[in-house]
Amino acid sequence: MMSPDDSLEADFIAAFARESLHTKAFAIFYDGDEYGIGLRDGLRTAFAARGPRPQVEEPIALPCGSPEAAEASILRAAATRIDLVIIAGRTRDAACLGRRLSERVRGLRIIGGDAVEHDSTFDSRFGSAGAPFYAVAVWHAGVTDSASVDFARAFRRIVGATPHASEALVFDAVMLLAEATHAVGTRPDAMRRYLAELGGRRPPYPGVTGAVAFGSAARRPLYMLRIERTAP
Repeated sequence: MMSPDDSLEADFIAAFARESLHTKAFAIFYDGDEYGIGLRDGLRTAFAARGPRPQVEEPIALPCGSPEAAEASILRAAATRIDLVIIAGRTRDAACLGRRLSERVRGLRIIGGDAVEHDSTFDSRFGSAGAPFYAVAVWHAGVTDSASVDFARAFRRIVGATPHASEALVFDAVMLLAEATHAVGTRPDAMRRYLAELGGRRPPYPGVTGAVAFGSAARRPLYMLRIERTAP
């Protein structure tokens, strides 16, 4: 897995929520899959070491496609006087859910996990909601090291758009597999051994998104970005 472990991301979110946002009461909304449940469980552990505990934990229930399906969970969260919502979900649902919660909860702040990216889908669904929306990222186009600058420049030239973190991760994954193939060939067992040795017997792979290693050797940078809506 190229992205950071759920527990590391959850600890990063909890530290930001407590130390920068000074949250006193928060809710977690999560997708009912491996990503959402894993991040939710990591947040439980991370906040247990810091306090407070989540006031509400709700599965994400189609806030865009079927607003009435999400109404009960939104009302439960709003009734607890929360000042923060953490959304372990994807861009489309996170934007819709964030907008609907911000309409009901004064002074709300929102944090999205690393599956939330700022694009036209986010803008159209978050709309003119006034709540500050932050999102975790493993990389962003403003990183100033030479590898990031070169990648972002080449991506813009070829694709005609600014790259997101997910695209930088894909680039690193493809280039890493090419490097592994050059080093040990294409046998699956040799490839797995090569990847497992990164950060140990072999140095980490120097990717655009940081030094790539796996298992206990994995140390990936994380950024907390504040999303500013793009003007139409």
